[in-house]
Amino acid sequence: GLLKMDFLGLKTLSVLGRAVELVNRDGHDLDLETIPLDDEESYALLRRGETVGIFQLEGGMTTRMTTDVAPTCFEDLIALMALIRPGPMELAPDYIARKHGREPIEYAHPLMEPVLSETYGIALYQEQVMRQANVLAGFSMAEGDGLRKAMGKKLPAEMAKYRERFVSGCGENQISATLAGKIWDLIERFAGYGFNKAHSAAYAVIAAQTAYFKARHPVEFMAALLTTDIGNPDKIVSDFAECRRAGIAVLPPRVNTSDLGFTVERGPDGAKAVRFGLLAIKNAGEAALRGILDARAERLETTFGSLDDFCGALDWTRVNRRVIESLAKAGALDDFGPRSSVLEALDRAIEGGQRRHKAASRGQIGLFELAPEVVSLDLPPATTTLPTQGAGRALSREHLTWEKELLGLYLSDHPLNAVLGQGMVVAPGVTTISAINEREGPGQVKVIGMIAAVRRVTTKANKTMAIVTLEDLTGSMELVAFPECYERHLDLWIEDAVIEVQAKAERRGEQWQLVCEQASETISSSQARPVARGTMRVTLPRHDGWWQDGAGLHALQSLLGHYEGEDELVFEVPARRGVVSLRSRTRRVEAGEALCKALESLLGPGSAAWEAGETGASVRPEAQYRDLAPDHAVHSPFAIAS
Repeated sequence: GLLKMDFLGLKTLSVLGRAVELVNRDGHDLDLETIPLDDEESYALLRRGETVGIFQLEGGMTTRMTTDVAPTCFEDLIALMALIRPGPMELAPDYIARKHGREPIEYAHPLMEPVLSETYGIALYQEQVMRQANVLAGFSMAEGDGLRKAMGKKLPAEMAKYRERFVSGCGENQISATLAGKIWDLIERFAGYGFNKAHSAAYAVIAAQTAYFKARHPVEFMAALLTTDIGNPDKIVSDFAECRRAGIAVLPPRVNTSDLGFTVERGPDGAKAVRFGLLAIKNAGEAALRGILDARAERLETTFGSLDDFCGALDWTRVNRRVIESLAKAGALDDFGPRSSVLEALDRAIEGGQRRHKAASRGQIGLFELAPEVVSLDLPPATTTLPTQGAGRALSREHLTWEKELLGLYLSDHPLNAVLGQGMVVAPGVTTISAINEREGPGQVKVIGMIAAVRRVTTKANKTMAIVTLEDLTGSMELVAFPECYERHLDLWIEDAVIEVQAKAERRGEQWQLVCEQASETISSSQARPVARGTMRVTLPRHDGWWQDGAGLHALQSLLGHYEGEDELVFEVPARRGVVSLRSRTRRVEAGEALCKALESLLGPGSAAWEAGETGASVRPEAQYRDLAPDHAVHSPFAIAS
């Protein structure tokens, strides 16, 4: 006598709620109850197979089913929700062929047409089974429900009783026992696969709503989807790939504008873009990030002006160095200067911020709290304000490595872009890793990816094979190179190499893996990383005054950080017996006339020279000496340390 109710918790409902919030922030007045279920753009999107993020329809098999059904109305979507189930899927070819007129629609008896016309003569829903029993054999709806349960649970004894009742009931409607038996066999076959239409319709509503947002408000929808997928790195990578495919820019995290989740704002070109959420950065916990956002909200101005300003505003009982370092490496502090420069200045800025926080907690508020333009006398001057990185300047390989480590993906660039081209997710004829994860069965595939890791294994026969982590712009997957294949392509198995493989995709437990058959180097590992285009030579001053207080070096360091790139940097350092030419191993720059002029304004005329060329200048790693007059000798600790 009790009513049982099932409540299904769906992640997609959180996506929809977040999408409504983001859309309404832009001046709209949407709610889920008023979203139309007959929006033509939504169905056009489904027919194109753009189903990433669409409830119940994303994935290889379901995407293909969606394009095959080619829904044009809500009834088609209800049927699609039923057809993608493991049982009803066997009915899909007949349903699709009849829907598109490739096969005739047939009914075993005219009385069945009103019941089955909406599904082209195929009993797709459990309610249709119940209705057929009612119309053909005079079953009450309660009896029809009992028949549905018996068929669904495949109870032989119960089924025998219902068959006898069905055939006799059909006889009362002048349907012969032979025809009634054939109809029963059809019903029995379909009923085992039947899906609850009420359930399917409820799912179709959510699918229509997600399709509406993706078609009409794609940027807000993807921001909502990314936010809901925080904590699932594979999904974040897949969502990011979908943004690339759809031409939606994903802006890097910024402490001045980012929220915990992914948000929407205007990009440099004025178009809507997704802003990366701070909570998706590894090592940055929610409590610490809320502390940062609270500090930002308490300010009269919503942005932090410098690294000192940022660190000085934080409550250091809620935030620690590891969080700030992770934010810096992930690019969230790029407003304050180049990442390498920010990291170099971080300890000093944090120390100043912690002292300010302690002083404020003791009630010892400095003048800077009352008037920001006045520097407190008991604190060092704000020397950690750094130049902002130039727009469009290439990031170093180290920066991309930090992004991969902390964001789970290459956000600013990807080594595969050198192969695929900017904005492309996959080359023609190549299968993406996400598509392999969604395939139905094993088969041959061609994949282009970058080797993220290599693990070599010795077999029982004392031969070497490799277990490779291969990644593309949509995800990563294990690639197995057995001994014969491993030996044949011995030079390929190095990290960061971009390779093209012919492989067999096969399941191993719950996961897909690739078994390599052929491999080739699409682009060498050295080419996969940015290469130097030339060399910038910087001649450092010889007069003692430039070296004494370190101010000159600090200014030079900040200037070079402003011009980060991929060209070699060589210092001509004054030494006791002449000049030592030293190549920098940790810093590269974007050489050119702009940097030359900037260096000459700082160091004097003739202090900078740019040697262009594909491979850069030939500079030996060992010191090269040139004779100078003895009176020009400089005793510089910097020269020795360098």
